[in-house]
Formats: sequence, C-alpha cells, structure tokens
Amino acid sequence: SELTVQALKRKDKTLSGEDVFRLYDTFGFPDELTRTVAHEKGISIDEKGFQSLLEEQRKRAQGASRIDNQIFVVQKESLALPPGLASTKFVGYEKLESKAQIIWLNQDKNQVTIALDQTPFYPEGGGQVGDVGVLRSDDFEMTVCDTQKKDGIILHHGTLVQGNLKSGLSVTAIVNKENRAATKRNHTATHLLQAALRSILGTHVRQVGSLVNAEKLRFDYTHGKSLTDSEIQTIETWINQTVLDGINVQSREESYEAALQSGALAFFGDKYGDSVRTIHIPEKSKELCGGTHCHSTAEIGSFKIVSEASIGSGTRRIEAVTGLGLIERFRNAQKIIQDASSALKTTPDELAIQIQKLTDRLRELERKCENTTGTQKKLPDLEQLLQTAEKIGAIQLIAVTLNDYELQNLRVLSDQFLKQANKSMLVFFSPSSEDEKVNFVIAVTGDLIHLPGMNAKKLAQEIARCIEGSGGGREDFAQGGGRNSKGIPQAIEKLREIIKNSSEKKVCN
Repeated sequence: SELTVQALKRKDKTLSGEDVFRLYDTFGFPDELTRTVAHEKGISIDEKGFQSLLEEQRKRAQGASRIDNQIFVVQKESLALPPGLASTKFVGYEKLESKAQIIWLNQDKNQVTIALDQTPFYPEGGGQVGDVGVLRSDDFEMTVCDTQKKDGIILHHGTLVQGNLKSGLSVTAIVNKENRAATKRNHTATHLLQAALRSILGTHVRQVGSLVNAEKLRFDYTHGKSLTDSEIQTIETWINQTVLDGINVQSREESYEAALQSGALAFFGDKYGDSVRTIHIPEKSKELCGGTHCHSTAEIGSFKIVSEASIGSGTRRIEAVTGLGLIERFRNAQKIIQDASSALKTTPDELAIQIQKLTDRLRELERKCENTTGTQKKLPDLEQLLQTAEKIGAIQLIAVTLNDYELQNLRVLSDQFLKQANKSMLVFFSPSSEDEKVNFVIAVTGDLIHLPGMNAKKLAQEIARCIEGSGGGREDFAQGGGRNSKGIPQAIEKLREIIKNSSEKKVCN
C-alpha cells in the first residue's frame, strides 16, 4: 500500500496502529491484507495500537445499538439483590414451560420483579432481548414483559394480574411461544448474515453490535462503504439458499480454546469463561453464542434486508426481517400498492408507468412555472375587449387567442364578463407553444341563453370538434380542449355561423 511505501522511504520498521486503522476504517481495506503487504516489505504493524482503536470503535457501535425505551428502567437499575441468593438455573434451551419456585421478589403496587430457582425465560444478552410470557399458579398470575440477568440471577419483570405474592410460592413459568420462535428465527439469521457478509465482502467484516427481537434483527458491522443493490441481492440470495437447504443448527458446550481453534467467531467482545456455547451451521457459520436458535435453517422461513446505512465512520447497520415478519411486511407493501393504484385509477402492474407520467407532468408544470416567474402573463382588459367586439346582428362576439394561458386565469376573466356584459359571447383559445394542443373557455351572457344554439355547453361541444377535442360545462359557461390548434379559425367561424342563425330571431331589448 502507499502507507507501506511511505514507511519504507522513512526507513520505519513498524506501521502505526493509526495508519492500519485508517486504512481499515476509512477505506475498508482489510487489516489482514495490510499485514500481508507489510510483511512482504519486511515491516511489522503496531498490533496493540490497532486493536485498541478497533475496541474503541466497537464500544461506540455498541452504545448506538443499545435497546431504547425499555420498561422498568428505573426499577431495574435500583434493584439490590440480597447477598447469598442462589443463581438461577436456565432450562430454556430444552423447554418453554417449567415448574419453579419464587426465591426473591420486589413489588411496587402492580409492578413486580421475581427471581426463580429455575426458568425457561431467556434473559437479555448477546444482542437478544429477554423473553416474555406469564408466571402463574392456582391463586396468582403475572405477565412477564421483560427478562434480565444480574449477578447470575434471572429477573422476571412484569405486571401482577391477580393474586398475592410471597417468596417460596410454586409457579409455572410459561414463555410466549410465538415471540420466542420469531426471536430465534432472527437470531439464527443474524449468524447467517455475518457469514454472508464475510463471504461476499471479505473477512475484514466484524460484528460490533446487534439487536435481535421478535420483529426484526439489527446488525452493526465494520465496512468502509455502503452496500450496492447487487451486493444486497447477493447477500439475500446466499442466506435464503441456506434457509432452503434446511441445514441442522448444532449447539454444543466446549472449551473456549477448542472453540476458537475450530474457527468459531467471537467478535462481539463479550467476556467468556473456560467453557462456552457454540452455534454451528455446518459449512456456513460457527460462533460463540448463548442465545436461543432454530434447530434448522429451514425454520427461518425467509430473509429480507429492509435497510442499510452508516452509523459512523467505517461502521454500518443492517436491519432485516424473517419468517412471518417478512410476510407481514409484504402484506403492508401490497396494500400500499393497491391503495396507490386505486388513487391513480390504474392497476398495480401499470402503477410505475402512471407514476412516471405524473412525474413527467409535474416536471413540465414546474418548468413552466419557472419560465413564467417574474413575467406573469397579464390578462386582457375586459373593457377593451368589449370595445373591440365583433357585432353579428344584435349579438357581440369576443373571440381571442392567448398563447400558454392557464385555464383558471381565463375562467376568472370569464366570470367578470358574465357579470358585466350584455347580449355577448366570449371565447378564449389558449394554444400551447410547445405542441398543437389547445384549451378554451366559452361564456354566454344570461340574456342570450334562451335563444336557439346559445347554450355554452353545446357550443363547447361544437367548436371542440374543430380542434379534435371535447368540451362540456353549464349553459352559461363551458370549457374544453383539443389536440389540433390549427382548427381555431374554423371554430371561430363556426361560432359566427351559429350566432348569425340565432340573430335572425328577434332578440328582446
């Protein structure tokens, strides 16, 4: 790399941790590759400095990934457990329901925290949220809204529904099956996502934070640039193919050293004991993890990335859904498409075309607006128009052509005309300067509409034929348009003919 070359010129024997981290964090250059290039040039790297900066980045990302708006936050932080309280035995890997005994409780009105001697409820940890469900006995019931762990004690936080509590009470602990299943799907999918990212983007990808619940998974990782649409599709295909393959998910307890030697990943930064639990998806993924998982990748059902964005320099976040969550998202998207299609009076298949047409029309109107800004067209003076009216018998005809006028402006002048004029007909034609299209308005004063042919709606229909269009409206006012502005002279002549025929009738004074 260029930094290695610069180090050689300076005759440095060590590449600083800051330089290695900058390559990795800013440009997405794998640290393994930096080591290889530096080694080939006889230069070592400052591993301690690099790892220190990497750890700082991991902590920042974890801070951004913390679960917000949790219930009982104040209560959780203020709880003081009695000394000597026995650790809770977790049986939730094997079952979702078990008998248990209350060994400690804290109650504030109907808000309760309970510790059991054993429980199937998984406590929040490793990015996975705590289980929810119920605790009950013959005389007691509590809704568990969250599960946490403190000093080896699993704490069930929730709301007392009925009954009285006391230490030593025997209860049945029941985990919400649907919630656990959805959470497991997202957790196993998170392992596959990390494996897919490392396989497709490179082994420089490291997990620096995550959130797994029943609704979605969130995965924070190191990478120097945003994912392309092609990369996202490749990652989704990689994971969904693994789902379809139905690979058994294996969990086992083994020594920490043995797990690492077998290739298990432990990038999340948790502290581990001598014995650890590994989740192994053969030929795909192996990670140290204490969370709950599917028995087979097929249980995930499906996988879809819904967002990918930066959360800091060199750190990005993916959010995704699986299983029923994806089906629900699809249903919502389908309803939005159907509602939009209905509003635009088109079919879902034609929706994109219709939107493009509307977009093009909007741009055209915006451009016209920009072109007329500061030079707004001024409407003709009505008094002057009346003075120049063409007299046909006892009826006055005002026929004017105004290029590129909006119909709403012409309607304003027509309204004034109907209030002020007598025994008159007004017609405005407004051809477009860009094509052959033309709009028009026509108004007939109230003292003429009783005469044969002096109906504005019918007159609009007559002259619309001359410009290859259509028209409609009321008996005193109508409007229309056509695609052939060359027919305007013919339309005016048609009006003269109709007025002449009507003028042969006696017009009342």
